[in-house]
Amino acid sequence: MMSWSSTPRRDAGAGLALLWSTPEWRSSAHADRIQARLRLMLSDDDEVQRLHAADVIPLLEPDRSGALALIDERLRAERHPHVAAALVTKLNAFRFDHADEVDQIVADVLGCEPWVTVLGPDVSDGDQDVTDSMVRLVLWLAIRPQTANAVALVQAWFNEPVDREAGRRCIWLV
Repeated sequence: MMSWSSTPRRDAGAGLALLWSTPEWRSSAHADRIQARLRLMLSDDDEVQRLHAADVIPLLEPDRSGALALIDERLRAERHPHVAAALVTKLNAFRFDHADEVDQIVADVLGCEPWVTVLGPDVSDGDQDVTDSMVRLVLWLAIRPQTANAVALVQAWFNEPVDREAGRRCIWLV
């Protein structure tokens, strides 16, 4: 289990995310300042701050398309495996009602670094959380709504399962 040390700055970030998760604070006189700070936290140098902000991404955007675009943007930029796994979890929440959009985001993101490396032949143990979360999402998209990109990805993974981490994780998870 990964543990991060608590600091006043990290505690403040956690507090802001907690406040933003309540409707009363999102409609309060302080809402604009809280939202602006959380948006800054999404690209903070500290991965813990990014993790706290990632937890409330769906609440930072007023509509689904904005939230999906923000998740897509952050998935392309994120380099820390735990934060990336949290972002995949947020994307996963949209899979039932917006499977095609999620499928397109997944296909686009998986073609970029760090995802090519994370799902490639050489992956570190630290990347397993993000690998598993993405593989689970792709498997669900391929099996349930049978979205085009996910089906193609899973077929490729199963064609050469031992050559890529994604294929090995598919077999392990199935």
